[in-house]
Amino acid sequence: MSFNFSNCIGIELLEALYNLSAKLKDKYREYSAEHIENIIIPETFDFIYGNILEHEYDYENTSMILANCKTFSKGLMMKIAEKLKPMPSGVILITTTQTLEDFDSDWQVFEKLRKLMSWGCANLYLHIKK
Repeated sequence: MSFNFSNCIGIELLEALYNLSAKLKDKYREYSAEHIENIIIPETFDFIYGNILEHEYDYENTSMILANCKTFSKGLMMKIAEKLKPMPSGVILITTTQTLEDFDSDWQVFEKLRKLMSWGCANLYLHIKK
């Protein structure tokens, strides 16, 4: 998937992963500026150290969400589904290991992929908000 995003924001609960994300963002910007022509880097490309359930979203300007749910409990998945209820139709959601449609029928899986991740193979579920 390739999109022209104007804003990309990641929310990370674990401090070590947040710090790693910030370092990788800087390396990506540096590398892409030197080696990739015509790359479009979003105006906002940032990471937030915090809890996804406590963050307020710009629902009207959200196009895609990625949630690495490998270790999320059913209770947490239910809370995330509730938090994302106001998302408009057409938003794309990618999850790992679990689907959100199990917790909210407004999300429909339209593709399932198996991909190699840093921790091993994982199922990726591509959803669309009805």
